[in-house]
Amino acid sequence: KKMCDGQHIEFLHRVEKNKQVRWVKVTGDPEFNAKGRLLGVLGLVQDITEEKERQIALEQSELKFRTIFDNATVGIVYQDSEGQILDSNKKAAEILGLDREVLDTKGAKDPDWYFIDEDHNQLDWTAMPSAKVVESKKPVLGDIVGIFNPRKSAIVWILIDSFPLIDQATNELKTCTIFTDITERRRHQLEIKDRQAKLQAAQKIANFGHWTYSYKTD
Repeated sequence: KKMCDGQHIEFLHRVEKNKQVRWVKVTGDPEFNAKGRLLGVLGLVQDITEEKERQIALEQSELKFRTIFDNATVGIVYQDSEGQILDSNKKAAEILGLDREVLDTKGAKDPDWYFIDEDHNQLDWTAMPSAKVVESKKPVLGDIVGIFNPRKSAIVWILIDSFPLIDQATNELKTCTIFTDITERRRHQLEIKDRQAKLQAAQKIANFGHWTYSYKTD
């Protein structure tokens, strides 16, 4: 019908022969006589197997990456050089206490963010790991930052690694930031530290000390 209407046609066709698969691209244009009667079709068949296999491999690679990204047990966000979030995974939204759709519209400079360091001093965008990556063009590893989680109405503590990425298409610098919720771990560490401090204070008042002994057995 398309041919009779004078339309160009184009489609892909999968050909299997001797247990080998080939992909061909078929194009065609109708030819008419002076009276508008269809005379035939000027067609072209092109083997595009290598191109199609590259496309399939790329799609499979992207699917694997997206599956890992979406189901990772750590938070992951991609940002541009200004801190705008370009993509995030489910765990990132959970840790930060936001819907994923909302998170993906936010930038690091958004006034709703509330970041603090380990001394409870408020941090601005320039002190965040992703901003330091943009400044240095080098990875920033092991930063600990507190962030207000609106769903918990509390500060959660996250351990952050941030890495520079160069967009191959635009040559623009972007960042990939990976983070883990260490709130409970940090709470336990502070409790241990507090108990140790109280023990040392009590020993000082009582004027006696303590020691530890370590041994190794076969």
